[in-house]
Amino acid sequence: MDLDSMNRQFFESSHFELMSESFYSSHNESSNDMEDCDLLDDSPLSGLSDQENSIRTRRRRKRCPQQQIQQRQAANMRERKRMQSINDAFEGLRAHIPTLPYEKRLSKVDTLRLAIGYINFLSEVVKTDRGAESRGPAPEPPKKIVIQSHRG
Repeated sequence: MDLDSMNRQFFESSHFELMSESFYSSHNESSNDMEDCDLLDDSPLSGLSDQENSIRTRRRRKRCPQQQIQQRQAANMRERKRMQSINDAFEGLRAHIPTLPYEKRLSKVDTLRLAIGYINFLSEVVKTDRGAESRGPAPEPPKKIVIQSHRG
């Protein structure tokens, strides 16, 4: 089975239908994330008593502003590299998942959902191929033997 026919089979399978249904339903729902959020407690260390908070703040060593800026810049750089690595991995995954040509670029969540469906589809293909192999190879048609006679 070649890759193009396997991809066509995937698009026709129930795995792709489930993925596309969840894709369109998740993008049609409008939700405001801010409405669902609770207000967070912005106390220094919530859950600790005032005495424990004062002990913690006394132990913290003050850093000069330049040192804080350098640490923040280093942390920002590490985070940028981490996010770039994740985005590169998703681009690689998108390149290996069959999609319809007219679809827009998939989000990260949709990429993962489609990848799960595609992996499940491929595992079923492998299972059916193994089942066919366990039954043995298809019988070859009997060979024809041609006997020529030199009688005239």
